[in-house]
Amino acid sequence: MAATRQRVLSGFRRLLRARKDLFRNDEQALVASQQELRLHFQHNRHETDPAKIQDMLRGIDEAEDMLRNHFVQGQLTEQGTYAAKIPTGHDGQELHSLTTDDLEKMAKEAECDVTIHKHSPNQ
Repeated sequence: MAATRQRVLSGFRRLLRARKDLFRNDEQALVASQQELRLHFQHNRHETDPAKIQDMLRGIDEAEDMLRNHFVQGQLTEQGTYAAKIPTGHDGQELHSLTTDDLEKMAKEAECDVTIHKHSPNQ
């Protein structure tokens, strides 16, 4: 039990660091992502089923991988376009831009909620 608790806490800290790296210089995204992580971990705090806990631990690993390797945050420029720094290791990979419609369609297919935060270049 103590080992599982340690793995969960370690996973929580890894996700906090991964979101900090992804959303660097975006205070609103940093705050929102921290609140969302805390909410999900608190919601599952009293889970005792070992199979469910193992599934959630795998989910932590997958989420960290997604944050670190599959997302790039763009900055809205004054020209109305987005600029993004592509991290090392993404060279040659195809990047896809997502629209609000894409996100809403994905959320509907996955039967989950999506919150879209719109930023102006000055924020």
